[in-house]
Amino acid sequence: MITYTSSQYEESEINDYPSLMSPYKGCFSFLNDNKYVVHINTNLRAKIRKLDDDVARLYFTDDQDNQVPVPANITVMNLSSNQASASFGDSFFPTWISNYSICQDGVEIFRLERKKQHAVLTTNKSSDKLAHKPF
Repeated sequence: MITYTSSQYEESEINDYPSLMSPYKGCFSFLNDNKYVVHINTNLRAKIRKLDDDVARLYFTDDQDNQVPVPANITVMNLSSNQASASFGDSFFPTWISNYSICQDGVEIFRLERKKQHAVLTTNKSSDKLAHKPF
């Protein structure tokens, strides 16, 4: 289960991609200060939050929201370099540049996957002339 936590630390479930067929369960963004929570099991959660425009912090808490050391059976793989990421001070620091696989006992439990997309912005003059139309 992935939950979303606002900057006021209120948790609520998110489901940006409600299709049961979709592997995507939510989005972490470098564009806001929200914190995202992945419930790994009843006693362990992974939390992800933006530090700046390029780097996030991935860390773990118990069911009482106390930060815990990175569990020995958790690895974070940088899929761009195909190497394990090192933890620093009980945290990992993923960047927006790479994709990451978070594994428990060698089995992927979730992934941080960068999406390639563009936002289409229009000026006031052109907005009435542009329309989204399928080809």
